[in-house]
Amino acid sequence: MKNLLFLIVFAVAGTLSAAQKIAVVDLEKLFREFYKTAIIEESLRNQAQVYREYLTKLSNEAMAEEKKFRQTLDKSQNLAMSEADRAKFKAECDKMVADLKGRRAEMERYGAEKTREMQSLELRRRNEVIDEIRGAVRRAAASAGYDFVLDQSGRTTTGAPLVLVSPPGVDLTAAVLLDLNRGKPVAKAAVPASNAGSKTERKADK
Repeated sequence: MKNLLFLIVFAVAGTLSAAQKIAVVDLEKLFREFYKTAIIEESLRNQAQVYREYLTKLSNEAMAEEKKFRQTLDKSQNLAMSEADRAKFKAECDKMVADLKGRRAEMERYGAEKTREMQSLELRRRNEVIDEIRGAVRRAAASAGYDFVLDQSGRTTTGAPLVLVSPPGVDLTAAVLLDLNRGKPVAKAAVPASNAGSKTERKADK
């Protein structure tokens, strides 16, 4: 099985006629340098941060309740208090135990649920990027007249490169990246504070 990918590549290559052309791309480089990848990763980090902050809030609330529980437990065992007071604090402790169990269960449910949501969201957004890359690869291959495109960043189960040798002229990575990043937003240059102040002064003079 470890040589299965090699056998597939060689079997496909052996069936190609002389008129058919094969190109390569570096899929890892395309994914890393496509501008939408960074946008999506930032969005995922922000969403994960929202979930972490809420989980931290739940944890802090639980710790505050646990502290209050310990204080109440001490009162329920304080022999200096009357039996009636101790019984009252004992009842409060019983209620707190139930509340704390509920809080812990809520935290576990929330953590598991949001972990699943993040995994699903990450997979969906990643597939969106890959679909765009695939479309750009198809366009580049059609434009240059290639019939097949192989991923030269791919690895076999042994860790060896899937594409061992390829002529430099058949690498479409640069052309595909150019196509993918055509729509990249242009960052606006920040206006220096000194310039902004001079403009304000000029307006005031008028």
